[in-house]
Amino acid sequence: MNAEAPVRAEDFALARKLQWLALSLTPGVGAGRGRKLVERFGGIDRLYSASLTELEAAGLPAAAAQSIALGKSLELAAAEYDHARDEGASIIVPGDAEFPRRLLEIYDPPLVLYLKGRAEIIDQPGIAVVGTRHPTPYGVGMAERLACDLAARGLIDYDTPVANHWPEFAANGKESLTIRHVLSHSAGLHRIRPLIDTWQQVLDWDYMVEALAGARPAYSPGTDAGYHALTFGWLAGELVRRLSGQSFEAFIRDQLATPMELDGLYIGCPPEERSRIAPIRLRKKPLASSTLPKNVLDLVNSPAMVDVQIPALNGFFTARSLAAVYSMLANNGQWRGH
Repeated sequence: MNAEAPVRAEDFALARKLQWLALSLTPGVGAGRGRKLVERFGGIDRLYSASLTELEAAGLPAAAAQSIALGKSLELAAAEYDHARDEGASIIVPGDAEFPRRLLEIYDPPLVLYLKGRAEIIDQPGIAVVGTRHPTPYGVGMAERLACDLAARGLIDYDTPVANHWPEFAANGKESLTIRHVLSHSAGLHRIRPLIDTWQQVLDWDYMVEALAGARPAYSPGTDAGYHALTFGWLAGELVRRLSGQSFEAFIRDQLATPMELDGLYIGCPPEERSRIAPIRLRKKPLASSTLPKNVLDLVNSPAMVDVQIPALNGFFTARSLAAVYSMLANNGQWRGH
């Protein structure tokens, strides 16, 4: 009986590259969700040995779970790998010595990098020219205010397409949808129910922004208006994140709460402040609306609501802190003479 041939290190490295590449090519899986999946299963190799049931239990949409479980993603990855090699490019994935260590420190580092050139210069200082390849009223108001603040600083222009800052957003006819459309609630993305299967998905920032990026507007942007009760928070919040490099909560903390010395201005509530939360009573049968998820009471009453960021829904503000923000706005951005 012949002994099995040993697995060579280069074979293992190639298999790992293909698995990361396959994950990046799986429909409905972006950088954030991909990394969460790898963490959940304890490694990229374990992810690809999971069953279809296990993948769906992890919250993957059916199409994505089937693509991984049935090997379709790996087939796409093999073809993409061969194409990259034919073009003289190499594939770099997390764990490779060439993967830029600083890139791992950002909010959502890519699952895969395509390299054409000298890998040794990646971590050296340089200048890169980058292009793309192809609610509560108070929470909504806070998201809108921060987006407007970025505009006032000249970081964004209201008539710039959202996709200029958020490339994935161009899908399904949104390539011309502008920041003005988002801020004026005329983007046609007010309906949340077509985006989710369960209310638990609302707790996942990465899932919601990926779902909105892939959504088709209910009408041609700018031709109608509909209050984006919940979706506004992710739309404006993701713009803030992409332009500032900070999470929405961190941006509020550093740009409003800390400089204004406010002790009650949070999106999501830190553990040390939760004893200050006032209990709320909601009507037993909220009005049905496509702008709200089904079983919205389960969402609002979930203990997880304090742990996540849902700008249009889980702002935790004291009256004094909120009044200070609106006082500053009423005085053209001036606060206590500054």
